[in-house]
Amino acid sequence: MSIVQWRHHMDKREFYIEALRRKLYKDAMWTYATFAVTEDSVEYGAFYPTRKEDGYYFKDDNGNEIKIDDATDITKPLINWRDELIVNTGDLENITADDTVTTYGRFFVNAASIVYAFGKKIPFVNKNFTPGYIEGILVKNFADEPQFGETYKEDMFYPSERVKFNDAVQHIARYNTIFVPGVSERTILPPPGIQEFRAQLMEKNKGRLDDPVVIAQMEKELIAFDAKYLEGDRSSEGFLIGGKDKRIVRKRLFLTFGGLSGFNDNGRVDYVPQALVEGIQLDHMPEYNNDTRQGSYGRGVGTQLGGADVKRTLRATNNLEIIEDDCGVTHGIKYTVSDKDQAKFENLYYIVKGSPVLFGPGDAEKLNGKTVEFRIPGYCKTEGTGFCKKCCGELLSIHPHGLSDVAAAVGNVIMGISMSAMHGKESKTEVYDIMSLIS
Repeated sequence: MSIVQWRHHMDKREFYIEALRRKLYKDAMWTYATFAVTEDSVEYGAFYPTRKEDGYYFKDDNGNEIKIDDATDITKPLINWRDELIVNTGDLENITADDTVTTYGRFFVNAASIVYAFGKKIPFVNKNFTPGYIEGILVKNFADEPQFGETYKEDMFYPSERVKFNDAVQHIARYNTIFVPGVSERTILPPPGIQEFRAQLMEKNKGRLDDPVVIAQMEKELIAFDAKYLEGDRSSEGFLIGGKDKRIVRKRLFLTFGGLSGFNDNGRVDYVPQALVEGIQLDHMPEYNNDTRQGSYGRGVGTQLGGADVKRTLRATNNLEIIEDDCGVTHGIKYTVSDKDQAKFENLYYIVKGSPVLFGPGDAEKLNGKTVEFRIPGYCKTEGTGFCKKCCGELLSIHPHGLSDVAAAVGNVIMGISMSAMHGKESKTEVYDIMSLIS
């Protein structure tokens, strides 16, 4: 903890960075006082912001009162997490470049989760990210906790650090009330003209409203209509209203209840055009009931299909393991690489002149449009129940006895589909490229 020498003034950037160095992000009262306008302005200790008639103040370690020069409007929070913040090397352990343009919010999340758990091991993440993004970094260099007499390595990650990160994420989640945009006028109302636009689509597709492909396309156009209405709205473009909230919840509430498969086994759907905001349609009560029952059935009964597959797969594959570095196979499966395939192929091996080459960072862009032959476990020549590292890839090789868990993932997907039916389903179409599946 650094000691700030007594002076009369300080700007909010300097105040903020010093406070986070002191790990005040751990303190909920400090966070609320900094990022929200609290009802009371109570002095809790050093570097706690307080409001007075002419602006924001805080006290240093010696109890001296210091004014924050550029924070005079006490009707607004001291810090807006969206505001731009320029940081330099040393402002945070994981910042390695001067004049880095970021935001107060990203600086907070880096300090309160990444630096708190991992120190400087993970460079400053200057973008919106999820815990899954960090997990993707950890898995590449994850190791067991050192035994007695062993030391922690700076280039490895450990379970104790992962636990600290979990705790940090849970702690940050408590601040949703001040960081996550809640509702706005636009998010609680339907887009103007939606009923007229829906009627046009229904007229255009008259006679085909039991076709799931047609309904999926109509819903796609309705969602696009709504997206244009929500464009620029703080709630819509924040964290709260997005993904399934738009494609399922908002669609059913404001756009159209949509196509319902219920317990139909003929590939057709029952279409309920009216959204919930227009009231329950009594002539569609069977469709509503079947949709509800199907969700419960999927969760209670349908999950057994995927669950049984998982158990069968685990029993069939629990003796598989990676036992050597390279089996020497010189052929694999051909695939035309796109610049969007980085995550799909990173840490796998492809073949160049008969030798394995690791697909590393930036290779998707480098190989964009080129047909590449990838090493895969299906072509591995390792004898018995073993596989080699080059055919399985770097990530799988971290846990050579964990192949059965990967094999069982197919059953987990089936189980997840049945579970998700409980929370509503969306209709969508995808382009099916059969040639990409043929080698």
